[in-house]
Amino acid sequence: MNNNKGIPDQFVFTKMQTDAGEDIHAIRNRKELERMAGGTFWWGIGESKGRAIETMRRTVSHPEALFSLMPSRPSPQSREPGEVFLWQSFRTPQGERPLPPHVIVISGGTRNGTPKTRYHALVCASPSSILMNGGGRIDAAKLINIGESGRPVGSSQVTAVVRHSSGTAVLGSRPYEIAARATLEPPFFADLTNPRTLSAAELRLLYDVGGGGKNVEDWLAVTKQLRHL
Repeated sequence: MNNNKGIPDQFVFTKMQTDAGEDIHAIRNRKELERMAGGTFWWGIGESKGRAIETMRRTVSHPEALFSLMPSRPSPQSREPGEVFLWQSFRTPQGERPLPPHVIVISGGTRNGTPKTRYHALVCASPSSILMNGGGRIDAAKLINIGESGRPVGSSQVTAVVRHSSGTAVLGSRPYEIAARATLEPPFFADLTNPRTLSAAELRLLYDVGGGGKNVEDWLAVTKQLRHL
């Protein structure tokens, strides 16, 4: 651990923003309900980071994930995706398995106009609320990608597995406020499979539970309905 306000030497850095037609505040609310309901929350990401996470785990058994709000506005496709997928399963060495019953992972249904066939998730845990456990700053100019020939983290990267450099700050670099913290837990990272399109009524149900004022029982009732459990 370095001395930069609790920033680990190696960690997963991911930027949060409105996605799949759902406001980022609602996403965070329902992920907190998911954490409370089952002890873990699965954070969907668009790129595969499994190999880099395995590289990091050679020296860090339970790496941290740090979440920051994306400073740029969400893209039109993120705000209005057209259709939204619910991902129902994930790959394991023993074959496909359903996601845990308390977990919901969604994404927009297309990428650049093509139906999405791949999506992924970070498997996260926290002993405290992810709505309140942030704090500290990340200087993105000091972050180096793990497993990608030591390239600096690019401004367009949404999720990166990184090593924190101890070098001096770059003039004009923009720090990111840490909004939430978590630890990756087994299976740490998942390649998701078996998507299905959510209906308009199902989307209203899901968006409503993230709107605030809901409890764990409300969340489990929604997951049972959407996951057909």
